[in-house]
Amino acid sequence: MGPDSILAMKTCNLLIPVFLAFSLIAAASAQTDRLLLRDAVKSQLGSVQGLHAEGVLWLDPTTGNIASHAWGTIASLVSDTVRSIAFGKGKEQVVGRLAGVVDGVLRIEGTLLGTIQLRVADLPPRPAPAAVPPSTIKTPLEPSDWKGRFAIGSTLAAGNRDVLSGTIDVLCQKDFRYDHFEVKLSAIYGKANSVVSNNSQTLGSRYKHFLGEDIYGFVGVEFSRDPVKSLEMRGLLNLGVGWSLWDGGKGQSLDIEAGAGFRYENLSDETRSDGTARVALFWKDLLFEDVSLSQKLEGIVPVGDFASWLGRSETVVSVPLNDSWSFRTSLKLDYQAVPAAGKDPFDVLATTGVEFRF
Repeated sequence: MGPDSILAMKTCNLLIPVFLAFSLIAAASAQTDRLLLRDAVKSQLGSVQGLHAEGVLWLDPTTGNIASHAWGTIASLVSDTVRSIAFGKGKEQVVGRLAGVVDGVLRIEGTLLGTIQLRVADLPPRPAPAAVPPSTIKTPLEPSDWKGRFAIGSTLAAGNRDVLSGTIDVLCQKDFRYDHFEVKLSAIYGKANSVVSNNSQTLGSRYKHFLGEDIYGFVGVEFSRDPVKSLEMRGLLNLGVGWSLWDGGKGQSLDIEAGAGFRYENLSDETRSDGTARVALFWKDLLFEDVSLSQKLEGIVPVGDFASWLGRSETVVSVPLNDSWSFRTSLKLDYQAVPAAGKDPFDVLATTGVEFRF
C-alpha cells in the first residue's frame, strides 16, 4: 500500500467522527423545543407548530403526530428557535425565543426589545379543525327525498262501438344509501256499449336492501281485484335476491330477480293458495337521449300447480314535455294460464296519457 493510500485512509478515519458529530448536532438542532407537562417527570423534545389562546400545538418527532396541550397542563416550555409569535387577534407580532410560561404568561426573549411578557389569553384563538370531506365511499344508491309519478290515460271511441275508459297510475318511492322503498297504485275503469269492460285495481309495495354494489334482497306484496275476469281478490307475497347486471346512469339499468313467495286467489268458481317460484326482469333505457323506455317481464309459477302459472309484461315509453310533464304510452300484457270459468287467459291493455313527476 503506497503512502498516498495510507494518507487517504487516515483522512477518512478523521472525517468520520467529525461527520457523526455534525449529524448529532443537526439532529439536536432540529428538536430545539422542549416541553414539560405537569404530570411528566422528564421534558420531551419536539417542535412547536402553533401557539393559541387555549394551548400549544406540539409535534412529536418520534411518531409524527401533532397534539394540542392546554396551558394548564404545561409546566415548562422553552425553545432556542427564533420565531414570530402573533397576538392581538393575529394583527400584531413579536419575534423572539420562548423562555418559559408561568401562570398564563409567556416569557419571550425578544431579538430587539429584550424580555417580553405576553398573556396567553392575548394569543389568537385555536384554529378550527380542517373540514372533513364527505364520505367518498360509493354506495349502491344515492339518498333522495320522496319522489314519484302520477299518470292518467283514457280511451274514447264512438260509432259502431261506444268505448270510454280511464286509467290512473301512481308511484311513490324513496332511496337510502343501501335501501329502496316504493308504493304503487294502479286502477282502470271503462265501459263499452254501456257495459263495464274494465274494472281492476292493484296496490303493491316493494322493499330492496343492497347487500353489495350489485346484489340486493327484496320483499314485495301485491293485492289486486278484477271483477270482469271473475277475480274477486289476488294476494301475492314475493321475496328473493336481485342482481343489477347493468347501470348506465341517467336512470338506465338492467336487473334480474329470482325468489319464492305465496299466492292467494279467490275466483268466482274456486279458491287457490299455494307457494310460488318467481323470476323477473327490469330494463330501463333512453331512446334518442331523452325518451325513456321501461320494460318489466315477470313469471310466477305455483309450486303445487304448475299449470296455473302467471305471466305479466309492462312496456312504458315516456316523451318529456318539460321538466315535470311527459307524454306517456303503455302496453300491459297479462296471461293467466288457468283463468276463471268462461274467461280468456290473455288480456291486453294499451293506454295513452300524460305523466307528472314529482
